[in-house]
Amino acid sequence: MGLDGILSEFQVKIASLEKQHWEKTAVRNDSKILRSIPKREGKVNTELLDVDLIRGSYLSRAKPELSWVTVTWHGLCRALFLPLYYKWWSEYLSVVSACVLVVLYVCQISAMVLFLTGAVTDVDIDVSGATPPV
Repeated sequence: MGLDGILSEFQVKIASLEKQHWEKTAVRNDSKILRSIPKREGKVNTELLDVDLIRGSYLSRAKPELSWVTVTWHGLCRALFLPLYYKWWSEYLSVVSACVLVVLYVCQISAMVLFLTGAVTDVDIDVSGATPPV
């Protein structure tokens, strides 16, 4: 799978995350109905206007149910306790990307533990070299 395949997979995941559950169900049902209808050849009238472009989107978006504080808290928890949320990360990223994040997380935590315990004394490391950027 090349870069184009990875990007298209990521775009499909992002697009599915933006849809509400009822929108996914409606799209699934519409696609089943459209597959059963035989296709006809016809001439397209180019003088007609696309009403969606004038009015905006046909389907209105629901307002978010969670506040920004809750969303921020969930994001911080998932970032700080990354190995505990591995299943969530692998669901929204590829499994390989989630594994790479876990490996980087473990390396960072081990570097901080070694620095804070003073186990490595022969190497001159300051605090900025052992802690993650903030």
